[in-house]
Amino acid sequence: MIAEKPIWVRHEGMQIFSIDVQPGGLRFATGGGDHKVRIWNMKSIGRNLENNESGQRLLATLRDHFGSVNCVRWAKHGRYIASGSDDQAILVHERKPGSGTTEFGSGEPPDIENWKVAMTLRGHTADVVDLNWSPDDSILASGSLDNTIHIWNMSNGICTAVLRGHSSLG
Repeated sequence: MIAEKPIWVRHEGMQIFSIDVQPGGLRFATGGGDHKVRIWNMKSIGRNLENNESGQRLLATLRDHFGSVNCVRWAKHGRYIASGSDDQAILVHERKPGSGTTEFGSGEPPDIENWKVAMTLRGHTADVVDLNWSPDDSILASGSLDNTIHIWNMSNGICTAVLRGHSSLG
């Protein structure tokens, strides 16, 4: 399927590197070169809402990475979203009650939804470029430019295995 990106889906003029739709289809997330994960309202994609400026399109901006966000992946149950970045970290965000905040001086409106870091996973020594949840969300696999895959136990955030053997084409 080919779809055209709505003009309002953006990352402050920077590239968008990843997109993932939440199971159930209520939200979608993007990760970009501005070091941010953005959570969008899927209902805003409809033709009738395309020109509705007052619609709640952007639900939250997650500003916790220190490098480009290369990958965003919703957990299968839709409660968590994981993101991998050039900062070598994997952040797992969870939606909390209430509305969110905004960065002082950013000029952006306050977040409609409140998303907070529930877990930070560290162990890669290069950019994290891919993520995949197990069917029951108990395990997260991460791939990196350090030529490894890390397997994470999501009940405690511990890396249970490091798969080596991939090499760069060089």
